[in-house]
Amino acid sequence: MIGFRASIIYFKEDPYFLEVQEDSIYYYQDGMLIVDKESGLVVQCGQYNELVEEYPDIDIDEQFKGQLIMPGFIDCHTHYPQTEMICTFSTDLFSWLNTYTFPTEDQFKDLSYARKISQFYLNQLLKNGTTTALVMATIHPESVQALFEEATKLNMRIITGKTLMDRNAPEFLCDTPESAYSDSLNLIEKYHNKGRCLYSITPRFSPTSTREQLQAAGKLKLRYPDVYMHTHLSESIEQVEFAQSLYPENQSDIQIFEQSNLVDKKSVFAHCVMCPKSESDQLSRLQCGVAFCPTSNFCYGAGIFPYHEFVQKNVNFGIGSDVGGTTDFSLLKTLQDAYKVVMISQKDTKNRKPMSSFEGFYRATLGGCKALHLEDKLGKFEPGYEADFVVLDWFTNDIQKLRHETIEKRSGKAQRHLNSCKSDSQSDKFMLAQRLFGIMMMGDQHSIKATYISGKQCYLRKN
Repeated sequence: MIGFRASIIYFKEDPYFLEVQEDSIYYYQDGMLIVDKESGLVVQCGQYNELVEEYPDIDIDEQFKGQLIMPGFIDCHTHYPQTEMICTFSTDLFSWLNTYTFPTEDQFKDLSYARKISQFYLNQLLKNGTTTALVMATIHPESVQALFEEATKLNMRIITGKTLMDRNAPEFLCDTPESAYSDSLNLIEKYHNKGRCLYSITPRFSPTSTREQLQAAGKLKLRYPDVYMHTHLSESIEQVEFAQSLYPENQSDIQIFEQSNLVDKKSVFAHCVMCPKSESDQLSRLQCGVAFCPTSNFCYGAGIFPYHEFVQKNVNFGIGSDVGGTTDFSLLKTLQDAYKVVMISQKDTKNRKPMSSFEGFYRATLGGCKALHLEDKLGKFEPGYEADFVVLDWFTNDIQKLRHETIEKRSGKAQRHLNSCKSDSQSDKFMLAQRLFGIMMMGDQHSIKATYISGKQCYLRKN
């Protein structure tokens, strides 16, 4: 066993509904996370001074003392083949797909090329503190093979699958209902639940699949109910209108997938910015997962994610970077845009409810796990959980350091004046909220000091 000494935080519930959001977390200002080296699972987490007495002979790693450990970030929607074309200019989604995306994805029929980009992509995730991701590949089985095999070398938990498209795409990127079924079947049998690999049946979105292809995918989902289904849903006005023109008999985008048996609690939908009430109700009722992708929604003017509506309806959603229709791999940067989305979406400025730092980090960790139905394995530091975690630097530049010092002084005075009845633990959590907000709103790749997968260091920032 090994113990990691640092400040430690993880969530026990969604902070949104709590009067005191600090009550949503476990926080140890001087804590220790104990991991079994062989299994990579959490043994125990708690106060350092208590655990060091309980485990007097344990090896202790103190290099991160004074920094913050939290569960690894969960990216609920991303495209690894689009890594090299991240942040390319276009006027709208469909011209972007035709100009950049489809020609780039064609390269992934080459296994060696797919391996090269997979390696680069996974390293970028680790540098940004992301330890689990739901990833779109291409129509080529080689793209799935490469990503799963490279992720296995790192022991990363990755969910991916062959993209399905049999219309409204270049001929060189189209498959058929039959090949979509057979290729996906072979990949499921080869990779699903092997190590930490999980498979997702992946129609790109409703306009690029015929009813026949979606029905074939639905048959596969019925045969393997524990695999995921991953697609885009109600991404923009243009996409919704296009889907309705192709499926006029359906009332909403989600109904297209539901009629093919592709909607259940293991279905994860990206974007959802144009969902009618009936669609959001259905997402909640069926416990589907949703990826909130604020940066890419900004980039393409797609729409505003209904944050408060989805939280109040208990829709399971996490954060998605949506690489490469975005600007960065960093979920910290994505949270900054999420905060702005929540602010500008509320017209009643007198009763505006911002997204707090606790809410943001909940969505990037345990909330993302719930969206992917992995909350029994990830997102907490409880015994038996997988020890994927990130070490955060409180400040990585002069302005962050100055901010931290100033807030610490002012918050200390405010606490003594206004909250003299609070315990030391409550005061620690009050300061934590101020510090976390600074990381959430000013952080980036440089805020990640180290990333661990199953208790093993996979990334360490050198300066």
